[in-house]
Amino acid sequence: MTLDAGEAVAAHDHPEREIVLYLIEGAIELTLDDEEYDLTAGDIVRFDGRREVSPRAIEPSVALILLAERSSD
Repeated sequence: MTLDAGEAVAAHDHPEREIVLYLIEGAIELTLDDEEYDLTAGDIVRFDGRREVSPRAIEPSVALILLAERSSD
């Protein structure tokens, strides 16, 4: 995923997936449900795809996002 400074992705979810986000370059504000996290290059976040996610770039940013099938509960 590549985002320009100030660019955001609308809130969404991936209910059948587990997500890993690795921020390669830049800085983003990642909203998961009602929680906000400030990420910088090198940060890795893993979360349940049932959570509502919305990233917003603080500066030009590049992230690698992995979506894996969620194991049954």
